[in-house]
Amino acid sequence: MEEAFFRQIRRNIESLIIEGQLAEAYSKCKEILEEYPDQKGILDLKRSIEQKLISENKEIVEAGIKEAEEFAKKDEKEKALRKLKELLEISPNNEKLKRIYLKIQKKYKENLEKIQENFLENKKKILKECFSKGDMTELIQLTQTLAREYGENKDMQALVKMYREKIVESELKEKGELLNSTKFDDIESFLKDLKKIDETSKAIQNVENYVKRRKMGSQVENIEEFIFSSEEALVTLMKLKKYEEAIVVANEILKTSPENNEAKKILKKAKRKSFFMNQKEVVRKITQKLPALKFEYEKNKSNFIRI
Repeated sequence: MEEAFFRQIRRNIESLIIEGQLAEAYSKCKEILEEYPDQKGILDLKRSIEQKLISENKEIVEAGIKEAEEFAKKDEKEKALRKLKELLEISPNNEKLKRIYLKIQKKYKENLEKIQENFLENKKKILKECFSKGDMTELIQLTQTLAREYGENKDMQALVKMYREKIVESELKEKGELLNSTKFDDIESFLKDLKKIDETSKAIQNVENYVKRRKMGSQVENIEEFIFSSEEALVTLMKLKKYEEAIVVANEILKTSPENNEAKKILKKAKRKSFFMNQKEVVRKITQKLPALKFEYEKNKSNFIRI
């Protein structure tokens, strides 16, 4: 019974071989031998198939190499490499195949580098001409297009970066008068727009630092001017006996310059003078109202409460 079982298996495998389905026949042999490794008849079939596969693969590889070489002669190196890669999957240890593949791959790489070099030179020329014309709007659009379409190309990234910096430097030069003025809000707005071209521009960063230092200097000058003019106003208010206003001015000076001893001294004096002035005014008003109050008391005593 067992012998009949294996005879049937051998006949099935032989049928696959006759039909030219060597790969499937080989797979069947391996499958049976994994479970029944002592079946010599199946083992012989497996070895026979291996020889056929080697011979068949050799013919396929030789024909494939000729086809790949024809592609290479026509300068269709990409097709040649694709064909050779397929052949290497069939025969990964074929030295001749590997040698031809590496040879064509090297030439293909050299061609790509040359194409890339020519492409970059062409784009450099276009960018240079556009910059020379002074048309910054067109140049900005061109750098945006190149960055979008070739963003993964490091050489192109460097080229775009270089020309964006040139645009920024040109715009900064044109606005030199503004940048050296005290119109800090306008300068900030201008630099904000300029950053849309290149946020990482070194030229913009340098100008921002320069403007920041100038702005701080201007603020210090304004503070000193404010304190000086306020001190003069403070003295004048004291002379005019406007003590309430003097208190307000002194407090403003001390907010800006807490250690201003002159302002502290005048504030103290103004508060004292204001107090006495207010006190006299209150007494004066009460004195003025006393006759009317006495008259009202005599007239309507019931409306008053004795304390």
